[in-house]
Amino acid sequence: MTIAARWFIRMMPERIKNYMKKNDIHFLFPGHYSGNNLESPQRVTDIKNMCREILDGERKPTTSNGNSGGMSMMVEDNGVRINFSSQSGMK
Repeated sequence: MTIAARWFIRMMPERIKNYMKKNDIHFLFPGHYSGNNLESPQRVTDIKNMCREILDGERKPTTSNGNSGGMSMMVEDNGVRINFSSQSGMK
């Protein structure tokens, strides 16, 4: 993964959290919203931390459970699941 990609993954959640705070936004509705999956500032922080841990080698992914849009690997914690391809998502 390139340095630019690592920077993007680490910095975008902070930008999103700052935007939410500045504009008094309490929840985001992701494109796959299904009734109880609101994106709160805490969830943004959880996603950021999980991505950092994967990139730093502190967290190991598991094989996807098959319900992941074709992505072969996943990490799941704190009610958050991140799916990614083992071929392009992490080297």
